Amino acid sequence: MARKALVRWIERALEDMEEATTQEITSWVDERFRWGATINQVGNLCARYSQFEKVGFVNETVKAPDRFSIRMRGAVWRLADGS
Repeated sequence: MARKALVRWIERALEDMEEATTQEITSWVDERFRWGATINQVGNLCARYSQFEKVGFVNETVKAPDRFSIRMRGAVWRLADGS
């Protein structure tokens, strides 16, 4: 997906959700397109463009049945005030 088009779709996703993690934005875009975006693409574009603002992080630990756990950390984004 072209970069400018993806930036517009990220904006639309954040207009719908107000605040969202990188994973949630990626899922939103992937539901609407046959060829979606990767988490890295979405995260890099959100960090690069000034219309997006990082609000914080979400930490989550998932306990697997065979005695180990997986720690996941994701950035939370929203549209910047000037957008």
